[in-house]
Amino acid sequence: MAGQQSGSAAVAKTRRPLAGIDRLLEDTARIKLLAGARVGLLANRASVTARGIASAEGLARALAGRGKGLVRLFAPEHGWSGTEPEGMQD
Repeated sequence: MAGQQSGSAAVAKTRRPLAGIDRLLEDTARIKLLAGARVGLLANRASVTARGIASAEGLARALAGRGKGLVRLFAPEHGWSGTEPEGMQD
């Protein structure tokens, strides 16, 4: 009917949009799946949660005490802070 929204459209309007890191950190079942795993994260300095916490720090905190945790941080070509010269390799 005109002017009426379907149930899923109405629900979609009430949810706040979340970035992937926020979805992961709020999903305890997914965090439990990562328990004991060696986890890597592709991010840069601008990668933050909705609360302004660095994604790497938020993920490391969520995995703390659950086994191996965050063991590797991958950054784009110009490094974590974007200041490395082109073609720099570790």
